[in-house]
Amino acid sequence: MLTFALALAAVVSPVSQTLAGTAFDAFAQDADLKCPSRHLREITPGDLSWEQESFVEQISAAQRRKLDGANLEDRLCANSNGLACSTTQTLAAIERTGLLPSLVQYSCTHPAPIGVIRKPISTATDAPTSSAIMRRLDLNSFPNSTGPRRKISLHTPTDYGFTNFKVFPDGWAQLSEPNDEWHMSALLLDWKDGVATICFVDAGGGGARYRATQVIRTSLDSGARWKAMQVGDRPDCRNDPRFPVKAGVSVGASGGLMAREFGSLCLDRPSSTAAIRKRASDRGWHQTDRRGELGEINAEGSLTLNVSDSESAGEARQVCTVGTDQALSGTVQATKALLGFEPAVDLGTSATFFAVRDAVGWHSGAALGTSSFQAAKREGRFYSVIASNGDSSSQIVAIHITHGN
Repeated sequence: MLTFALALAAVVSPVSQTLAGTAFDAFAQDADLKCPSRHLREITPGDLSWEQESFVEQISAAQRRKLDGANLEDRLCANSNGLACSTTQTLAAIERTGLLPSLVQYSCTHPAPIGVIRKPISTATDAPTSSAIMRRLDLNSFPNSTGPRRKISLHTPTDYGFTNFKVFPDGWAQLSEPNDEWHMSALLLDWKDGVATICFVDAGGGGARYRATQVIRTSLDSGARWKAMQVGDRPDCRNDPRFPVKAGVSVGASGGLMAREFGSLCLDRPSSTAAIRKRASDRGWHQTDRRGELGEINAEGSLTLNVSDSESAGEARQVCTVGTDQALSGTVQATKALLGFEPAVDLGTSATFFAVRDAVGWHSGAALGTSSFQAAKREGRFYSVIASNGDSSSQIVAIHITHGN
């Protein structure tokens, strides 16, 4: 789930991608007429892919089915690297189904992809370039997607394997992995008294679709690396960990996001393990290198989802866990708000809820009699939900009795 690939001013990677074809020509010509200031003719495969995905979210279910039937992406792009092929085929399907004018109108009016924003850059004569900052940016000094594999000995994007370098006419500088599926980009916004403010984009394609935008303030340290910290939004760049995808925002310092993701994944219907994993995939989660887990990377850290089935003592159980390796405050309170009732056992930093689903929602099963409790288990309506936040990790677990005695 991205690459900037058109109108390069300096070094061009041999694997950089461009958009072409009759559908793209029609898209570009229409966009030139409707919104020339958006420069959509210069849009990259990654940014157009995000435009397409967010556009498809707005159309009707019938239109989505028709579009899926017309899309030849799976057949024609199975052996292609990057996003150029899949984005081109999706655009061709949009044109075949008569949705191209609507896509152009949507792209002209909704927030511009970061890669095509034209922003003023500091004109101070001593200001560093975006590329100079990008090459020596210390990724260990602020939250970004390298967190799960962070090492003390690694600092710059090149240290982490981002070796393809590109510079764009509007000032953006990008470093990407050799396959162009994971990239980081920076644009200098302001320079004053040795401090640079940049707009930083951290984005992944392929099987790991995410996109995070941050406003970063940075200055050189004694090792000639740019140490950075996230600061507040600006008119020309905003902190948005999943731009422009609706699902998912920063984990931040509370358990609110984790509880919302837990509710949407582990407690929603249908409740089968396959359905939960599909919901996760639809919400932008991707496979990690941990055993069978899914992960969602964002600007503040990562959440992981693990869901499994087992059978014991005549009961079929499903265990669904959403967690993080961060200590998040408010996990118990957020779970209480999600379910709408008090826990059966509350130990402060952990709590256990006995949750029973009925036709209108959730209610506590703590006071159920034996027969009612057994009936809820038998009918697959009983969940034991455990929320906890420790010194170095937090999680919410649902143990769903899918079939009981």
